[in-house]
Amino acid sequence: EAQHETSDTASGAGWVELAQEVQTNAQSAVDVLNDLLNYDKIESGTLMLELTVVRIWELIESTVREFALPAATKKVALDLVLPRDNDDEESPLVLCKEALDQKVVGDAVRITQVLRNLVSNALKFTPEGNKIVVTAKWLKADSTTTSSNSRRNNNKKNKQEGLERSFQLKNNQLVSASASGHVEVTVKDTGAGMTRDQLSRLFGQGVQFNVNELQAGSGSGLGLYIAKGIVEQHEGSLVASSEGLGKGTCFSMRVPLFCIPETTEHASSDDGAGSSSNNRSRSSSGSSSGSREDEGLRVLVVDDSSSNRKLLCRLLTNRGHRCDECENGRIAVDTIKESIARDSSRPYYDLVLLDYEMPVMNGPMAAKEIRESGCDVCVVGITGNMMAEDVKFFTSCGATVVLPKPFKMTALDEVIVEYNIGRAR
Repeated sequence: EAQHETSDTASGAGWVELAQEVQTNAQSAVDVLNDLLNYDKIESGTLMLELTVVRIWELIESTVREFALPAATKKVALDLVLPRDNDDEESPLVLCKEALDQKVVGDAVRITQVLRNLVSNALKFTPEGNKIVVTAKWLKADSTTTSSNSRRNNNKKNKQEGLERSFQLKNNQLVSASASGHVEVTVKDTGAGMTRDQLSRLFGQGVQFNVNELQAGSGSGLGLYIAKGIVEQHEGSLVASSEGLGKGTCFSMRVPLFCIPETTEHASSDDGAGSSSNNRSRSSSGSSSGSREDEGLRVLVVDDSSSNRKLLCRLLTNRGHRCDECENGRIAVDTIKESIARDSSRPYYDLVLLDYEMPVMNGPMAAKEIRESGCDVCVVGITGNMMAEDVKFFTSCGATVVLPKPFKMTALDEVIVEYNIGRAR
């Protein structure tokens, strides 16, 4: 009997391993398809940026933190260097308080996509026991550290630094700000390195090196081409350097910065990495992203499937968030109303994950009642049917955004970044 149980256990483990492999292969196919779609948009000039005021230092920090566990698992040191307070005025490090007012006007989701690509590539090609260093600097408008290549690439844009520019954000509001230089993010690894020939072809259209040499056969080979296109659409630059094979690679991204004090941002932005109607930003005298990162988000998971709820809660808890569960929309609405009754000054939950199809009360009707109760919490609708009319109906009922079911946690991370969820408590 014990032998029979052992056999069953082994068989079960085999099926789990097979299912995981199928899921990995399917996700790889989806990622390649997404790359092809982004490639086509860049090639045709139809890639649209949804502009917001982006707190770039917080975005860099939170994005790099996503790779802390994978790096630790691979036994690769992952260090992050950000502008810190420094009493020496001759130091290349800027004053942290001054840097906090320097922001990017761009697409937070797309910038995050680029940073993830650079860090994940560095982690992929860095052997166990080695090191990756991500450094973010503020290169002021009058900086003399700009390389000749970058100076040529950004010549026209540098002429505009210090001048006031106006942008129309995705919420149709206008923001005016003075250009104040660039943020430079370098990702330096101690991995495979590249030859001069490889560097010259690195950002080519669809170029992929011999997969047996570097990429282990996965990916579309379009990631860096797409990343460069995104950065250039932000009027920035993306370059790479290497001293040769086996000596690591350094990627350097530069994107324009604008001086946008917190008070100005409150008046001009209600989404992205700016302030939101239900999540007012801290003043620049407050700490950076520590509060939200330390506490995590308060999330209400609403799904009639117990296994789905448990899986989502486990994934969210692993990210440092706190979760409550509801099995249908009616219970979710009652739970939120009870929290409002306890404290009407702000929503108790930072985020509600709301399934579409549920008994008693479905997702759209629950979203409608949540809004009618006066609660402006971010509601992420989740549906297995992404037909345009269904998504439109869900959002018209009050969903902030709708994700396909099943969704990747990185997609939810992008929503958290884009809508600035939980930045202020």
